[in-house]
Amino acid sequence: MNTSIYRTRTEWVPKVYEKIKRNDDYWVIGLDSGYGGMKGFSPNKYFCFPSYARLLEKDKSMMTIYDRQDLIYEDLDTGEIYLLGRNAQNSISRNDINDTDNELFNRKRFKNKKFYVLCMAAIGLAAMPNQKHSDFHGIGKEIVIQAGLPPAYLEMDREPYIHMFSRAANYRLKVGKNPWQEFHIAIDPKNFYVMAQPSGTMASINIGNNGQYIPEARNYLTGNVLILDIGFHTMDVFGMKGHVRSINESFDRFGMRSILQMVSDEIKKEKNTEIRVSCMQKYLEKGTIPFTSEMGMDEDEFRFSDEEWPFDTILERCSLKVCNAALKHLSTITDQFTDYEYLVVTGGTGAAWYAWIQEKFKGSKLKIIPGNQNDNLDMQYANVRGYYLFRTMMMQQIKKQK
Repeated sequence: MNTSIYRTRTEWVPKVYEKIKRNDDYWVIGLDSGYGGMKGFSPNKYFCFPSYARLLEKDKSMMTIYDRQDLIYEDLDTGEIYLLGRNAQNSISRNDINDTDNELFNRKRFKNKKFYVLCMAAIGLAAMPNQKHSDFHGIGKEIVIQAGLPPAYLEMDREPYIHMFSRAANYRLKVGKNPWQEFHIAIDPKNFYVMAQPSGTMASINIGNNGQYIPEARNYLTGNVLILDIGFHTMDVFGMKGHVRSINESFDRFGMRSILQMVSDEIKKEKNTEIRVSCMQKYLEKGTIPFTSEMGMDEDEFRFSDEEWPFDTILERCSLKVCNAALKHLSTITDQFTDYEYLVVTGGTGAAWYAWIQEKFKGSKLKIIPGNQNDNLDMQYANVRGYYLFRTMMMQQIKKQK
């Protein structure tokens, strides 16, 4: 089993939808601030990096050599410097207790400075020029953001989420070996829109790369559609029968976090070593965990022995177990998918489970649709692509009406 597919990717990729008319008045950003990864979509790129921030020492003399996957945020008001994403995750040791699970996975993250830093870094990254489109960027333009929240929490969390972005942010950002870029941003609340996360995928399966509805969109918009969005921390279920919402739920026991916690528990039994979920991510790269043993009883006659212990079999077993539990629960709450015509699978964990889900429904009339069917991007981008394209369409309509 290739364990690396379970690790949150790190990439910032130039991309322009050439058939969508550019607008010089505003800069639309799709933002998916997930527990596992920060995903973004803007007129000149899409990107993802792990949702992990580590506060560094203020001594800048240590920051002289940069890695191409570095993402570094400096708060210009406080002088605080944060290492973000993949390299921040790689710096975690097994015994690290700086971050608690409650801090990393708490639904009420909106007053957490690290979460704020991750979100502002994503906005800065979305607004930056890039080598392929150096003259096309969002710096100095009015920023418009379309984001999403788990459907069960949407009404309760919408206002605090929007309020978090209304604070002025003065910072600079370094992406890889590129020069530092300075930002002074405060998002006008009227320019910040929030929808249920799976609605992003609904938009994504309906809108083509030309920014217009595809011919099949009528079937999805008027039919009976169930969207299964399986991410790092939550499994979101969103259903429509005709034009009426039929289900709108979020569950925190069926995502990638649950899989990795189960793997961590098995490793503890096998190797008598505790590895927290936040530390597990870096080991997914190779699918092995390094262990060092001290051999020899005599205080003068001892040596150290290293081993790379594979855990791919454990990961596959735990992942399949959580997948089966999720589908059984989904069958229960949907009355065994009665009346549904389409099941849309999306999210990073959904991508890892997609082949299993297809196999489970081989004998069913339910049509299984990948959330990324209108683009060749990874399935984890389905929501954020939908956010971006939907808000772009809405902004174009507003402009026509003026």
